[in-house]
Amino acid sequence: MEPPYETVLVDDAVDVRALRRRQLQASPHFEVVGEGSDGAEAVELARRLRPAVLVLDAFMPGGDGLEAVPGILAASPGTAVVVLSGFAGAALQQASLAAGAAAFLEKSAPLRELPDRLLQVVRQRRHAREAPDGAGPATPDDDRRRAGAADRPGTDDQPG
Repeated sequence: MEPPYETVLVDDAVDVRALRRRQLQASPHFEVVGEGSDGAEAVELARRLRPAVLVLDAFMPGGDGLEAVPGILAASPGTAVVVLSGFAGAALQQASLAAGAAAFLEKSAPLRELPDRLLQVVRQRRHAREAPDGAGPATPDDDRRRAGAADRPGTDDQPG
């Protein structure tokens, strides 16, 4: 079995974060290691914790989630940022993905589906980042270890 993916939750609604935390902690696939309430906290948590997954509310007072995505990825390039919003729409989904999010999920989806949906995102990312030497997909520990190095120029095994 895979070790749990370290996960950070960022939402300005404390009750919503608590519900998500309980749902994820009931899953053997996720360990919630941090929480925040705005975009600035999301960037700081990403920098400090380098989680495998960061679940981010799209719109928050005091620091918009969508605006925080590039900063999160600059602080922790290996983190899969998953944007959640209560507003549906192709434009918002496209904006999230254009900002660098790994996925966009609507808050209207049943909460019980959150762990499976996040696991799908993480596994798809892991599959896409298979080791170039054919050694197979990275493990969650590899993802966390590489978060600080693999996506920065000059730190991989490729010339350049």
